[in-house]
Amino acid sequence: METLEITGTVSNNLGLLYFDPETETLKELDSSATYLTCKSYNFTIKRFYLTGSLLNYTTTVTLSVNSTDEDLYNCRVIKGSKASILSDFDNSTNELVLSAQDLGVYYTNVIPVDILITSNSSTEKVLHLEIQLIGTVDDVIEFPGNSNI
Repeated sequence: METLEITGTVSNNLGLLYFDPETETLKELDSSATYLTCKSYNFTIKRFYLTGSLLNYTTTVTLSVNSTDEDLYNCRVIKGSKASILSDFDNSTNELVLSAQDLGVYYTNVIPVDILITSNSSTEKVLHLEIQLIGTVDDVIEFPGNSNI
């Protein structure tokens, strides 16, 4: 069993949640204590939930996923809408960009994202899964009585 340790860079009040089957609750991804497993020459699909101040981003929210050793692991990410299967990742990359239209369709502060991790070797070692989450704001939307929403 191969293990990937999660490291994360979170900016501008954005984050990722995961479902903890032990407590049956959503928990915030903790880069110091979260591990994923992936069997040799196999794949795993994990669902996370993008959360935070999503409605404040009028341009884009970008999520990118990489392994510290790309020869051993490949990573891809898609916006989740149903239980994803391997073929759903056929045209995906290691980066997911959600535009203002994507965020507006959901009109929520939680968006499911699925990450595919593929093992390309029989090596068993702990590697880092690097997750970068960036929100971009170009315009400030103002409503009567409120500013900087």
